[in-house]
Amino acid sequence: MAKIERESLNFKISKKRAYQLRKYAAESEKSMTQIIEEFIDLIPRIDSFLDIQPKEPRTLWEHIRYIVEMDKRRRRRV
Repeated sequence: MAKIERESLNFKISKKRAYQLRKYAAESEKSMTQIIEEFIDLIPRIDSFLDIQPKEPRTLWEHIRYIVEMDKRRRRRV
């Protein structure tokens, strides 16, 4: 089993959302770390889309729009 290195993550969140997150963690009997990791795992994998090289250079925003559009097309096929 690979050793997991400690990383820290700081972010601003409203009191209401922090309460919701803590409540959800308590109700599901999971740690905050487990809850955050599960949410991260729900993010669609776009690694394969990043490997696609456009025919001409794109701006960052054009590339992001392209990735989002490709993800939408992929989801429709599933």
